[in-house]
Parts: sequence; structure tokens; C-alpha cells
Amino acid sequence: MSSFTAPPVVIDSGTGYTRAGFGGQSEPFVEFPSAVAELTGRRNAVVGKDALSNPRHRRPIGGVSMSDYDGIQSLWRHSFDMLGVDPRDQSVLVTESPQSSLQHR
Repeated sequence: MSSFTAPPVVIDSGTGYTRAGFGGQSEPFVEFPSAVAELTGRRNAVVGKDALSNPRHRRPIGGVSMSDYDGIQSLWRHSFDMLGVDPRDQSVLVTESPQSSLQHR
């Protein structure tokens, strides 16, 4: 069982970009477009700039709420990979828009 002694991961997934880093840092460690594309024959989705080059890419966040939970999971998985952390061994803080309705929280 993990004791969560490392700084928490902070993820801010917006309509344009996803930013991720560690608590206590003044700047995000990674930033990439909040875009996801499924490619035939690939198990995992393509995320970020690589997804934007696919004409069938999608944006998992529409307006102020999540519109595609599978896409959000792909963004978060990519964030963890880029940070080099396992979310099972790390505390995580995920932001949301202050305009989110209670039903979307």
C-alpha cells in the first residue's frame, strides 16, 4: 500500500489544452492539445498534437463539461505517462470549470 509521500499530480483538462504537473510547482510540467483520435489497429488512442493531424479527432471536453469520458481517460493516461508516474502510487487533483453544473460534477 502506498503512503503518498510524493507531491500530488495536478491535471487541468480544458477545451483547448491539458496541463499536468506536480503540486507545489509554479508551472505545469506538460501541456498538450486536448484532442484524441482512435486509429485502426491500435489499442490505445493517439493524444495531443498527433491526434490533431487525424481528421476524425475529437475533443473530449465541450464547453464546460466532459462530453466523452473515454477520451478524458485517454488524456489523463497520457498525462501520467508524460509525467512518468503511476496513478495508483500517487495522489491526484483534477480541476474542473467553476461553471460546471452540479449534475456534471
